[in-house]
Amino acid sequence: MVGGMISVHQYAYNSVQVEMKLVTGTGNTPQTNVLIERWSDDGTGNYSFVKYDTLTNTGLLQHQGYWVLDYTSNNLDLDSNKYRFIYTHCCWLNANIVGLSSDFIISADYWHLPNHSLPRMLHPLWLNMQKNVQNTMKPMFGQVNCFFTGDFINTGDSVFFSQGPVIGGYSNNMFVPKNHHVLNMVVNNDSISWLPDTVNGFAVNVNYDYATGFELQQYRNQILIGTQRIQWSFTIKNSTVGINEENISPVIIEIWDWQGKLLQKDFKELSKDQLYILKYSDGSVRKVFLGAF
Repeated sequence: MVGGMISVHQYAYNSVQVEMKLVTGTGNTPQTNVLIERWSDDGTGNYSFVKYDTLTNTGLLQHQGYWVLDYTSNNLDLDSNKYRFIYTHCCWLNANIVGLSSDFIISADYWHLPNHSLPRMLHPLWLNMQKNVQNTMKPMFGQVNCFFTGDFINTGDSVFFSQGPVIGGYSNNMFVPKNHHVLNMVVNNDSISWLPDTVNGFAVNVNYDYATGFELQQYRNQILIGTQRIQWSFTIKNSTVGINEENISPVIIEIWDWQGKLLQKDFKELSKDQLYILKYSDGSVRKVFLGAF
Protein backbone atom coordinates (compact mmCIF):
# COMPACT_ATOMS: atom_id res chain seq x y z
CA MET A 1 0.00 0.00 0.00
CA VAL A 2 1.01 3.59 -0.65
CA GLY A 3 -1.80 5.35 1.21
CA GLY A 4 -5.38 5.05 2.37
CA MET A 5 -8.34 6.46 4.27
CA ILE A 6 -11.62 5.09 5.69
CA SER A 7 -14.87 7.07 5.78
CA VAL A 8 -18.45 6.37 6.87
CA HIS A 9 -21.43 7.83 5.05
CA GLN A 10 -24.95 7.93 6.49
CA TYR A 11 -27.70 8.02 3.83
CA ALA A 12 -30.40 7.49 6.46
CA TYR A 13 -30.11 6.61 10.16
CA ASN A 14 -30.66 2.92 9.36
CA SER A 15 -28.59 3.02 6.17
CA VAL A 16 -24.84 3.49 6.58
CA GLN A 17 -21.99 2.55 4.25
CA VAL A 18 -18.28 2.25 4.99
CA GLU A 19 -16.15 3.71 2.21
CA MET A 20 -12.41 3.26 1.78
CA LYS A 21 -9.84 4.74 -0.56
CA LEU A 22 -6.59 2.80 -1.11
CA VAL A 23 -3.53 3.71 -3.15
CA THR A 24 -1.30 0.98 -4.55
CA GLY A 25 1.07 0.22 -7.40
CA THR A 26 -0.29 -0.20 -10.93
CA GLY A 27 1.47 -3.55 -11.21
CA ASN A 28 -0.94 -5.09 -8.71
CA THR A 29 -4.28 -6.60 -9.67
CA PRO A 30 -6.98 -4.80 -7.63
CA GLN A 31 -8.91 -7.07 -5.28
CA THR A 32 -12.64 -7.27 -5.98
CA ASN A 33 -13.45 -7.58 -2.26
CA VAL A 34 -11.55 -6.74 0.91
CA LEU A 35 -12.39 -7.28 4.59
CA ILE A 36 -12.50 -4.56 7.19
CA GLU A 37 -12.76 -5.07 10.97
CA ARG A 38 -15.77 -3.69 12.84
CA TRP A 39 -15.34 -2.96 16.56
CA SER A 40 -17.89 -1.42 18.94
CA ASP A 41 -17.71 0.41 22.26
CA ASP A 42 -18.60 -1.99 25.08
CA GLY A 43 -19.89 0.88 27.24
CA THR A 44 -16.65 1.42 29.15
CA GLY A 45 -14.74 3.24 26.44
CA ASN A 46 -13.07 0.04 25.25
CA TYR A 47 -13.74 -1.44 21.82
CA SER A 48 -14.61 -5.10 21.30
CA PHE A 49 -14.34 -6.91 17.97
CA VAL A 50 -17.76 -7.49 16.35
CA LYS A 51 -17.22 -8.92 12.85
CA TYR A 52 -15.62 -8.48 9.47
CA ASP A 53 -17.48 -6.39 6.88
CA THR A 54 -16.92 -6.93 3.16
CA LEU A 55 -16.12 -3.95 0.96
CA THR A 56 -16.42 -4.18 -2.83
CA ASN A 57 -14.30 -2.35 -5.38
CA THR A 58 -16.45 0.40 -6.92
CA GLY A 59 -13.91 2.51 -8.76
CA LEU A 60 -10.34 2.83 -10.01
CA LEU A 61 -8.32 5.76 -11.31
CA GLN A 62 -4.67 6.41 -12.12
CA HIS A 63 -3.05 9.17 -10.11
CA GLN A 64 0.60 10.21 -10.36
CA GLY A 65 1.72 6.74 -11.42
CA TYR A 66 -0.36 4.74 -8.91
CA TRP A 67 -3.82 3.17 -8.70
CA VAL A 68 -6.40 4.83 -6.45
CA LEU A 69 -9.05 2.24 -5.55
CA ASP A 70 -12.49 2.92 -4.06
CA TYR A 71 -14.22 0.29 -1.91
CA THR A 72 -17.75 0.42 -0.48
CA SER A 73 -19.71 -1.82 1.87
CA ASN A 74 -23.35 -2.82 1.64
CA ASN A 75 -25.78 -0.85 3.78
CA LEU A 76 -25.13 -1.39 7.49
CA ASP A 77 -27.90 -1.12 10.09
CA LEU A 78 -25.91 0.12 13.10
CA ASP A 79 -27.08 0.58 16.67
CA SER A 80 -26.72 3.91 18.44
CA ASN A 81 -23.15 3.32 19.53
CA LYS A 82 -19.53 4.20 18.86
CA TYR A 83 -17.78 2.07 16.24
CA ARG A 84 -14.22 1.59 15.07
CA PHE A 85 -13.42 0.31 11.57
CA ILE A 86 -9.88 -0.95 10.91
CA TYR A 87 -8.23 -2.09 7.69
CA THR A 88 -4.89 -3.89 7.85
CA HIS A 89 -2.62 -4.91 4.99
CA CYS A 90 0.58 -6.89 5.32
CA CYS A 91 2.90 -4.19 4.09
CA TRP A 92 3.61 -0.87 2.48
CA LEU A 93 4.29 -1.03 -1.26
CA ASN A 94 7.96 -0.09 -1.42
CA ALA A 95 10.67 -1.58 0.75
CA ASN A 96 12.69 1.63 0.49
CA ILE A 97 10.24 3.65 2.59
CA VAL A 98 12.78 5.07 5.00
CA GLY A 99 12.64 3.54 8.48
CA LEU A 100 9.44 1.61 7.84
CA SER A 101 8.83 -2.14 7.85
CA SER A 102 5.45 -2.65 9.54
CA ASP A 103 1.88 -3.44 8.54
CA PHE A 104 -0.23 -0.82 6.79
CA ILE A 105 -3.10 0.16 9.13
CA ILE A 106 -5.84 2.76 8.66
CA SER A 107 -8.94 3.31 10.77
CA ALA A 108 -12.06 5.37 11.41
CA ASP A 109 -13.88 5.93 14.71
CA TYR A 110 -17.54 6.67 14.06
CA TRP A 111 -20.27 7.62 16.53
CA HIS A 112 -23.60 6.61 15.00
CA LEU A 113 -25.65 9.77 15.53
CA PRO A 114 -28.42 11.26 13.39
CA ASN A 115 -27.14 13.16 10.34
CA HIS A 116 -23.55 12.11 10.95
CA SER A 117 -21.15 11.16 8.17
CA LEU A 118 -17.37 11.26 8.38
CA PRO A 119 -15.41 13.46 5.95
CA ARG A 120 -14.29 11.73 2.75
CA MET A 121 -11.39 12.29 0.38
CA LEU A 122 -12.85 13.93 -2.72
CA HIS A 123 -9.54 14.11 -4.59
CA PRO A 124 -6.48 12.06 -3.62
CA LEU A 125 -3.56 13.81 -1.96
CA TRP A 126 -0.38 14.21 -3.98
CA LEU A 127 1.97 11.25 -4.13
CA ASN A 128 5.00 13.02 -5.62
CA MET A 129 6.98 15.78 -3.92
CA GLN A 130 9.72 17.90 -5.50
CA LYS A 131 13.06 17.87 -3.69
CA ASN A 132 14.28 21.11 -2.08
CA VAL A 133 11.06 22.96 -3.01
CA GLN A 134 8.18 24.04 -0.78
CA ASN A 135 5.33 21.73 -1.85
CA THR A 136 1.90 22.98 -0.73
CA MET A 137 -1.44 21.23 -1.15
CA LYS A 138 -4.58 23.35 -0.66
CA PRO A 139 -7.43 23.88 -0.06
CA MET A 140 -8.06 21.04 2.35
CA PHE A 141 -11.84 21.40 2.62
CA GLY A 142 -14.67 22.43 0.33
CA GLN A 143 -17.31 21.04 -2.00
CA VAL A 144 -15.57 20.86 -5.39
CA ASN A 145 -11.92 21.90 -5.81
CA CYS A 146 -10.52 20.43 -2.61
CA PHE A 147 -9.04 17.29 -1.10
CA PHE A 148 -11.71 16.62 1.56
CA THR A 149 -15.45 17.19 1.67
CA GLY A 150 -18.45 15.95 3.63
CA ASP A 151 -21.75 16.68 5.29
CA PHE A 152 -19.99 18.62 8.05
CA ILE A 153 -20.04 21.62 5.69
CA ASN A 154 -23.84 21.77 6.08
CA THR A 155 -24.36 20.35 9.60
CA GLY A 156 -22.08 22.83 11.32
CA ASP A 157 -19.75 20.17 12.76
CA SER A 158 -16.14 21.25 13.26
CA VAL A 159 -13.26 19.34 11.67
CA PHE A 160 -9.56 19.55 12.45
CA PHE A 161 -6.81 18.20 10.20
CA SER A 162 -3.34 17.45 11.59
CA GLN A 163 -0.25 15.34 11.04
CA GLY A 164 -0.28 12.03 12.88
CA PRO A 165 2.04 9.07 13.38
CA VAL A 166 2.68 6.12 11.13
CA ILE A 167 0.79 3.30 12.82
CA GLY A 168 2.86 0.24 13.62
CA GLY A 169 0.17 -1.91 15.22
CA TYR A 170 -3.10 -2.12 17.16
CA SER A 171 -3.17 -3.63 20.65
CA ASN A 172 -5.32 -3.20 23.77
CA ASN A 173 -7.50 -0.57 22.08
CA MET A 174 -4.43 1.49 21.26
CA PHE A 175 -2.86 2.37 17.93
CA VAL A 176 0.87 1.90 18.41
CA PRO A 177 3.04 4.48 16.59
CA LYS A 178 5.86 3.17 14.45
CA ASN A 179 9.34 4.33 15.44
CA HIS A 180 10.37 6.02 12.20
CA HIS A 181 11.67 9.32 10.88
CA VAL A 182 8.98 12.01 11.30
CA LEU A 183 8.51 14.32 8.32
CA ASN A 184 8.80 18.01 9.23
CA MET A 185 5.51 19.13 7.67
CA VAL A 186 3.16 22.02 8.38
CA VAL A 187 -0.33 20.49 8.46
CA ASN A 188 -3.59 22.28 9.33
CA ASN A 189 -7.10 22.98 8.03
CA ASP A 190 -5.66 25.24 5.34
CA SER A 191 -2.98 23.10 3.74
CA ILE A 192 -0.25 20.46 3.83
CA SER A 193 3.15 22.03 3.25
CA TRP A 194 6.52 20.27 3.12
CA LEU A 195 10.01 21.19 1.96
CA PRO A 196 11.73 17.82 1.36
CA ASP A 197 15.41 18.55 1.92
CA THR A 198 16.44 16.50 4.94
CA VAL A 199 14.79 13.83 7.10
CA ASN A 200 16.32 13.06 10.48
CA GLY A 201 19.39 15.10 9.52
CA PHE A 202 20.06 13.25 6.26
CA ALA A 203 19.42 14.53 2.75
CA VAL A 204 16.34 13.01 1.12
CA ASN A 205 16.89 10.58 -1.74
CA VAL A 206 15.26 10.99 -5.14
CA ASN A 207 12.77 8.19 -5.95
CA TYR A 208 12.66 7.16 -2.29
CA ASP A 209 9.33 7.04 -0.47
CA TYR A 210 8.73 8.74 2.87
CA ALA A 211 5.67 7.91 4.97
CA THR A 212 3.58 9.85 7.44
CA GLY A 213 0.18 9.78 9.06
CA PHE A 214 -2.63 12.33 9.05
CA GLU A 215 -5.59 12.62 11.40
CA LEU A 216 -9.06 14.08 10.89
CA GLN A 217 -11.13 14.79 13.99
CA GLN A 218 -14.79 15.82 13.87
CA TYR A 219 -16.63 17.58 16.71
CA ARG A 220 -20.30 18.34 17.32
CA ASN A 221 -21.11 20.79 20.10
CA GLN A 222 -17.46 20.46 21.24
CA ILE A 223 -17.82 16.66 21.61
CA LEU A 224 -15.57 14.35 19.58
CA ILE A 225 -17.75 12.25 17.27
CA GLY A 226 -15.25 10.96 14.71
CA THR A 227 -11.55 10.28 14.18
CA GLN A 228 -9.94 9.10 10.94
CA ARG A 229 -6.33 7.88 10.91
CA ILE A 230 -4.90 8.28 7.40
CA GLN A 231 -1.61 6.73 6.24
CA TRP A 232 0.22 8.17 3.25
CA SER A 233 3.62 8.12 1.56
CA PHE A 234 5.35 10.50 -0.82
CA THR A 235 7.89 9.83 -3.57
CA ILE A 236 10.69 12.39 -3.87
CA LYS A 237 11.25 13.72 -7.40
CA ASN A 238 13.80 16.12 -8.88
CA SER A 239 10.84 17.77 -10.61
CA THR A 240 7.06 17.32 -10.59
CA VAL A 241 6.52 19.42 -13.72
CA GLY A 242 4.25 17.58 -16.16
CA ILE A 243 2.91 15.11 -13.60
CA ASN A 244 -0.88 14.91 -13.83
CA GLU A 245 -2.56 15.28 -10.47
CA GLU A 246 -5.54 13.19 -11.41
CA ASN A 247 -7.19 11.62 -14.44
CA ILE A 248 -10.82 10.89 -13.66
CA SER A 249 -14.28 11.51 -14.99
CA PRO A 250 -16.85 13.01 -12.60
CA VAL A 251 -18.68 10.41 -10.50
CA ILE A 252 -22.03 10.55 -8.73
CA ILE A 253 -21.64 11.54 -5.07
CA GLU A 254 -25.29 12.28 -4.13
CA ILE A 255 -28.78 11.39 -5.40
CA TRP A 256 -31.87 13.40 -4.40
CA ASP A 257 -35.49 12.61 -5.16
CA TRP A 258 -37.82 15.19 -6.71
CA GLN A 259 -39.11 16.17 -3.25
CA GLY A 260 -35.63 17.17 -2.12
CA LYS A 261 -34.85 14.09 0.02
CA LEU A 262 -31.20 12.95 0.01
CA LEU A 263 -30.97 9.30 -1.00
CA GLN A 264 -27.98 7.06 -1.67
CA LYS A 265 -25.13 7.56 -4.15
CA ASP A 266 -25.99 4.80 -6.62
CA PHE A 267 -29.12 3.41 -8.26
CA LYS A 268 -29.51 0.29 -6.11
CA GLU A 269 -33.07 -0.21 -4.82
CA LEU A 270 -34.32 3.08 -6.25
CA SER A 271 -37.80 3.18 -7.74
CA LYS A 272 -37.87 3.33 -11.51
CA ASP A 273 -39.82 5.68 -13.77
CA GLN A 274 -39.09 8.65 -11.52
CA LEU A 275 -37.04 11.83 -11.73
CA TYR A 276 -33.88 12.18 -9.63
CA ILE A 277 -31.32 14.94 -9.08
CA LEU A 278 -27.71 13.75 -9.41
CA LYS A 279 -24.75 15.64 -7.97
CA TYR A 280 -21.30 14.84 -9.39
CA SER A 281 -17.81 15.10 -7.91
CA ASP A 282 -17.00 18.10 -10.12
CA GLY A 283 -19.90 20.05 -8.62
CA SER A 284 -22.24 19.68 -11.59
CA VAL A 285 -25.92 18.72 -11.14
CA ARG A 286 -28.18 16.81 -13.56
CA LYS A 287 -31.87 15.91 -13.68
CA VAL A 288 -32.24 12.23 -14.70
CA PHE A 289 -35.23 10.04 -15.41
CA LEU A 290 -34.26 6.59 -14.04
CA GLY A 291 -36.25 4.69 -16.65
CA ALA A 292 -33.76 5.91 -19.28
CA PHE A 293 -30.93 3.76 -17.84
